[in-house]
Amino acid sequence: MGLFRKLFRDNKLDPNSLSQAEALAAIAVAAIAADGYLLEEERQSIFSVMSNLQVFKKYSSRQRLKLLEKLFDLLRQKGAPTLVDSAKDALPPKLRETAFAVAINMVIADGTIVESEREFLRQLEQVLEIPEACACQMIKSMLVKNKT
Repeated sequence: MGLFRKLFRDNKLDPNSLSQAEALAAIAVAAIAADGYLLEEERQSIFSVMSNLQVFKKYSSRQRLKLLEKLFDLLRQKGAPTLVDSAKDALPPKLRETAFAVAINMVIADGTIVESEREFLRQLEQVLEIPEACACQMIKSMLVKNKT
């Protein structure tokens, strides 16, 4: 049995397979994949965001890069919905708003928001159980921040 078959059950990752940091990064990876493209600017953006978050302070640059490679492989193998569902299970409620903010940042990294990205954010808001008013305010704040 291959490694991936051992890790996955019913198209869902093992609930213990992602740490909190990995779950946060998984949300970011799913977000940048929402438009179907992976631009170098987005790749740099996710690496930069990871570098600035407290949960990644113990990760070296090499460890962050290796984690991203793992998550992109999982994305290709299982798809964004599986990655998001598994990340939700690994994220404590206190990090869900942070994960949503990171997702917003990733979606707007290339300067445009297409309908597939809007839909991703709507679904992520529900999956992570972010109150609608809070989600709207976070999106508006990030859009303002990134226009200046």
